[in-house]
Parts: sequence; C-alpha cells; structure tokens
Amino acid sequence: MLRRLFVLMALCLSLNGQAMEASLSLRVSPEFQRGNHRSPYYADLPDSRIDTATSRQDMELKLREGGFYAHGTWRVNLAEGNSTESRGLINQIFHDGKLTGDTGWSIGRKVLSWGVGFALRPLDVVQRENRRDINPPALVGVSLAALEHFTADTAWTLVWANPGAGRAENDHKDEALALRGYRFSGKDDVHIVARISRARQFEAGIGAARVLNDEWSFHGAALYSRRYHKWLNRLAENRAEVFALTNPQARVAGQHGGKAVIGAQWTGRSGWSVLAEAFYDGEAYTRSEWRRLNALTRRQQAAAFAVPAMLRETNTAWSSQAYLNANLLRGNLLLRLSHDNGDGFTPYGEMLLTPADGGRVTTLGMTHVGNRQQFSMGWRNMGGSEHAVYRRSPVRNLFWLEWRITMGN
Repeated sequence: MLRRLFVLMALCLSLNGQAMEASLSLRVSPEFQRGNHRSPYYADLPDSRIDTATSRQDMELKLREGGFYAHGTWRVNLAEGNSTESRGLINQIFHDGKLTGDTGWSIGRKVLSWGVGFALRPLDVVQRENRRDINPPALVGVSLAALEHFTADTAWTLVWANPGAGRAENDHKDEALALRGYRFSGKDDVHIVARISRARQFEAGIGAARVLNDEWSFHGAALYSRRYHKWLNRLAENRAEVFALTNPQARVAGQHGGKAVIGAQWTGRSGWSVLAEAFYDGEAYTRSEWRRLNALTRRQQAAAFAVPAMLRETNTAWSSQAYLNANLLRGNLLLRLSHDNGDGFTPYGEMLLTPADGGRVTTLGMTHVGNRQQFSMGWRNMGGSEHAVYRRSPVRNLFWLEWRITMGN
C-alpha cells in the first residue's frame, strides 16, 4: 500500500512539476551503543544485544501544492547480527483550507506541536513529542480534523484527534478533543490548552514566554491531567513472584498527574547561548517505584542459580524496559551551552541532572547545515552517583552520526 502511495506521489510530481513543490532527501543515521555490564538491568540476549551498531536509512519525499502537503518515508534499518528490515510510512498527508478570511480548517495526518519548553513541553497534548530522544527520525503526525480562527495577535485551534478511534493505550492514537488558545502581546506569548479523552479524561494547562531584550528570554508552562498511565513491572509491585514466563509489564492508571517546566535563556551577540531549565514530569517513575524495581533485580540475581540462564536474562530485559521512558525521574534540571555564529556550524553541550539521586546525563554534539546537505554527530553518557538511576542504566554510552542530502524545492 505504501509503495503504491510513493509511486502515486512520484507520478503526481512528474505530471505537475510546474505547479507542485517537491523535494527528495536521503538521511543516513548510524548509531553505536555501548552497554554498562555492571548494571543489574544489563541483559545478554542473542536477539537483542545492547553492545551493537545500527543504522537507519530514510528516503523522504515531500510534496506541496496549495493547501495540500504530503510527506512519506521509506526506511531501511540495519543492525549487527540481525536481518535487514524495511518499511514505508506516511509522516504527514493533509489539506489546509479557509472558510473565511480569518478562519481555516485542516484535515488529514498532521504534525501539531504546541507549547513552550526545550527538554519538556507540558502543553504538547496532541503530538506528545519525546524531546529527549537523540538522532530522532522525522515526526509522524496525528490523524485529525481541525478548525482555526486567528487575528493579528490571537489564534484559537479546535482539534478532533484520531476521529472514531476511541480509547487507545497510546496517547498518539487516542481519540480526543483538544483546544488551544494563543495570544501575542508585545514581548509576551501566552498559551492555554485543554483536552478531553476517555483515556486521560480531562487535561488543562497554561504557559507563557517573555522576551526581555535581545539577550534574555524566559518561559514556563504547567499541565494538569485528571488521569494518566504508566507501565510498571507487576513482579516488583506485588512481590509474590520472582520470575515471570511472560512479560510482566502492566499498564497502571494514576490520578491527578501534572507536568511543568520553567526556564531562562541568554544569547550573546557573539553567538554563545546558555539555557537553564527545570522540569517536572509527574508521569515518570517515583523513587519508591525504582527502589521496588531494584529490589526485584536483587531477588532475581540471588535466585539465578535455580533457573535457566535464558529465563533470568529475559526477565532482566523486561525490567530494563523502564529505561525506555522519556524521563526516568520526576524532577530534572537541564543546562545547555551552544554556539551559533551564522555560518551553519553549531556545537553544543548539555547536562541533565536528577537532583533526587545525583544522576547525570552528558551530551556533546555538533550540527552543520549547508545549502543541500546537513551533518550532525554526538555522544551521550549516562552516569552520576553510585545508586543513581541513570548510573545503573544498561546503556553507558551512545554515539551517533547523521548525514542528510536534499534535492528539489
């Protein structure tokens, strides 16, 4: 189906070359991962090795004509010791139109990111982008129908996300009604959002950004959720068993959750920029939940002699799924230093801290953007105090590269 779509899109390009804007890009993204063999969450499984090299190759086609926009990707994944995997996907395909001069509509699959923040955007209740991911692929939009009313300094957007889908475990696929209000006044931006769905019931939030002068800016946002969900290991929560024969991860509902961010940024005339941001993710694991999971790994290690090695390693891998969350603890502090003098070359360094347990994530990277090509590379290290959650991560270091070339409009 997706291959046929690509053929159809290419045919449209050839037939409407004068009217349609089109671009074709190739993105090659190798990644090298090195494990933390001392971690109690390090699993040595032949079909999912942590110490490995992978590479993602994306061929992306983008078409635009009037209010129509389409973005598709053909992806090929390579990994050491595994067979090649390929698949196609539709990132976005939508049409924007107007009802009146100041009222518009959208229908289709579209990326719709809301709110303020760098490491976390609490008001991003539609797209829900993971902003701590490294070397991420192009975003995949949400199926929606939307109305927007705008004036010179205000905008209101009403979104029906995933029409007819009903309740879903994945927020990205959950049917919902969402409302966003935006107002610009002088040097201030004010954002408000509300969302209703069966999965989360009711969410509401407010955010703002202020530009003081050419150097200083501040931002903050907060969101309340009537209900939220997280995945917990049932063996850690009830202590009745030590090992499981099937994945023990269970989706657990929580009540009255919240997210918040506050930050400041200084940008000098020389191109140097410093960002400091504190954020709270009420849907992340608590310290007590990590302590119970750590206790489970100790019980499993103590009883390892009595069970087959494959069962032990498989249970360890299931417990390590807690490290797939965007944020591992609720309270976080991010410090970022970058430099951009306008020549397309941008080096940067980041340090994420979890003050509750002394955890630390260090990231160093650079990006160079040219006329048709873009290159980036970086390194991320998980560390901190002896008992920090990040220090016990099954992955110690990540290295990545990305080269991209674009042809067309």
